[in-house]
Amino acid sequence: MKKKEKLELLYCKALEVFARYGYKKATLDDIAGEIGITKPGIYKYVKDKMDLYEKTLSYALLRWQEKVVTAVNREDDIVRKFIVMSQKGYDYLMEDQLLTEVLKKDPTIFPFSTHVVRFREVNNRSLNLIKYILKEGIRQKKFSKVDIGRTSILLYSIYRTFIVEAYVISDAKQIKKIYTDGIQLILNGLIERP
Repeated sequence: MKKKEKLELLYCKALEVFARYGYKKATLDDIAGEIGITKPGIYKYVKDKMDLYEKTLSYALLRWQEKVVTAVNREDDIVRKFIVMSQKGYDYLMEDQLLTEVLKKDPTIFPFSTHVVRFREVNNRSLNLIKYILKEGIRQKKFSKVDIGRTSILLYSIYRTFIVEAYVISDAKQIKKIYTDGIQLILNGLIERP
């Protein structure tokens, strides 16, 4: 097995254990047992439990993000790209029960402050995707001319708030309708047009 495959196996099994027990109760022995290696074998890949936790979450978040990017890239129309980005990003967590469980146990993964950045690479990639869609929508004259930097932060903040509300605090299926209505409001605005 190649190193990349071993790392993926480690992260997948670690995600299962962190979802089951949470960070505090999970042990490296639990994770090693899931993989069929000894605890010292894990230290070939990570420094300690916190390092494994952070790398596992980064792996899971990037996997989530990749699903969203793949879905967005299938679309040609920029408005559809925005809708698919928004919907797929939200819906993916309904499919990934392990990541959802970890989020429930550790809501600090998505802090409310945009200045607190725990997973900088993941957040930057998300912001860059939003910026790309906004920039392209403006270029195609499908979106209003807005400050792309500020608007992308606003949209990402709204998204994170709904993720926390839906998957950490409440029921995702109940919140989805509000989220979907919010996407339509963002795209169409409050002001009635003739």
